[in-house]
Amino acid sequence: MAAHLGTEIPTVQKPITKYAGEVGWDIVTRDDALLFRKGENGTLFYRVLEEKLIELNPGLVTSESAVEIIRDIEAVRNNIEGNAEILSWLRGEQSIFDQNEKRRRNVTIVDFSNVSKNIFQVTDEWQYTNGRETNRVDIMFLINGVPVAVVETKSAMKANAIEEALTQIRKGVKSSLGSLRRRFCF
Repeated sequence: MAAHLGTEIPTVQKPITKYAGEVGWDIVTRDDALLFRKGENGTLFYRVLEEKLIELNPGLVTSESAVEIIRDIEAVRNNIEGNAEILSWLRGEQSIFDQNEKRRRNVTIVDFSNVSKNIFQVTDEWQYTNGRETNRVDIMFLINGVPVAVVETKSAMKANAIEEALTQIRKGVKSSLGSLRRRFCF
């Protein structure tokens, strides 16, 4: 045990994931997360999001419209305006046309009234590639299949751990993972 004292994964990263599990977040293995994302270039847990869209929007969202909503979410610009648009989706402020009512209705992605209807997931070692660059975050938190928070862990033994973590996040913002961070993490 002493050999691992102060090292990042066993003393910082794993305990954070464990604590998240203890307070109700579902821990998703790296392999399962990769499957849910449909590979390293995926930014969502696609099937989870599709199922929650249909469940939380009965009579409004179908399998076909869920795919369109997911496509719209993935197509947001990789800038502050895109971040605001994703936040707007998460808040239930975005709408789609309801064929039955012949009007636009807001889409619920997160149920804020009954939080037990949501799926809270956490995974570690989220590696992302855009085809040119690859980056990795230590821990990713998702609600209903949408990434909402990134945690960059560092060893307690590093004197400049905070500076190093901030540098990694800044580097990620400029690289392939940056678009994911700008797009989904608030």
